[in-house]
Amino acid sequence: TETHTRIFSTQIAPQDSSTILTLAARQTGLDVKDMLLAALLSAIGRWTGEQELQIDLEGHGREALFDNINVTRTLGWFTTVFPIRFELTAAMEPQNMLANVQSALANLPGKGIRYGVLKELGQSGELKDHPLSPVCFNYLGQVTQHPESDGLQVLKLNPGQPRHPGSRRAYQLEINSRVENQQIFVDWSYSCELFNGATIEKVAQDFELSLIHTSEATRILSNSYAVFRLKKKKQRPATSQLH
Repeated sequence: TETHTRIFSTQIAPQDSSTILTLAARQTGLDVKDMLLAALLSAIGRWTGEQELQIDLEGHGREALFDNINVTRTLGWFTTVFPIRFELTAAMEPQNMLANVQSALANLPGKGIRYGVLKELGQSGELKDHPLSPVCFNYLGQVTQHPESDGLQVLKLNPGQPRHPGSRRAYQLEINSRVENQQIFVDWSYSCELFNGATIEKVAQDFELSLIHTSEATRILSNSYAVFRLKKKKQRPATSQLH
């Protein structure tokens, strides 16, 4: 139950966070969520030794999914939750794991929102009875207060328990991540009846190392590609002189 819920909170060092955020901003098709998820899968793969994992991905639903829907004058989230299965090869290189994640997410219809619609509103009993995954990952994005938020501000107050202590936990392990003031924060929610706190702390540390390795591999590959394009451009013949 939620009575046994414990939360281990971590934060990525400012310099490493800056590197990751800069890479995601400069490289087309690369998202911070992709890098976080790839690092998480690598850490879980080494922890469990399993070859694959079904994980629930939670989204805020505020992406530009449809051209005829404008959510700018609304508040809150339109939460999406959907399962996705990943291969967990312990020896997989960081860049390969990231490519695996990007490929899987790119092929999701409507970024997963259709799964929830079909499960809750559809007629398929198979989807309604589909069990939750053991792990849930959520990337909240940038939660830093916008300078133009007239009259609104983020308060550093403890809101108390978000769930009733007697409620049954939905997941064995929940990972909630966010970017605040250009720094990445990650909260690991788990049941102390299932996991030892030292174990979760070790997995969280492995996750951080995996994230740093993933960003470094991505940076090297990005720089190599840029150099390759520059060399190719310099070697291109001047067609105007061939006539």
